[in-house]
Amino acid sequence: MGKYAKYNNKNYPVNLRNDKYRLRSNEHENGFKELVDLGGNIHHDIFIKEVTLDEIDLLFELKYKIIYKGEEYEPFAIGELVIDDGKISLFSSDYESDGFEKQEQFVI
Repeated sequence: MGKYAKYNNKNYPVNLRNDKYRLRSNEHENGFKELVDLGGNIHHDIFIKEVTLDEIDLLFELKYKIIYKGEEYEPFAIGELVIDDGKISLFSSDYESDGFEKQEQFVI
């Protein structure tokens, strides 16, 4: 899940900061610079390029839905750790649904 931008025929994760769209890459590409975080730490494995909206071909957002027992649910997260574990936690405001248990938010 997340927001992405199509730029120069490639899709990048993107976020908006100070009216600039920040593209993120794990590879050093032309025009991308190493990320320097707010603490001044340099990240040698994350590269950022700021672009304007006019330079972006397309902005889009990915959202996942899981069908479980014929009903549609949102997953808490999708990624390598979830797939490797073989389990996906689903969200439902109706915690009395079949097979669901109530959990407090932010508690593991």
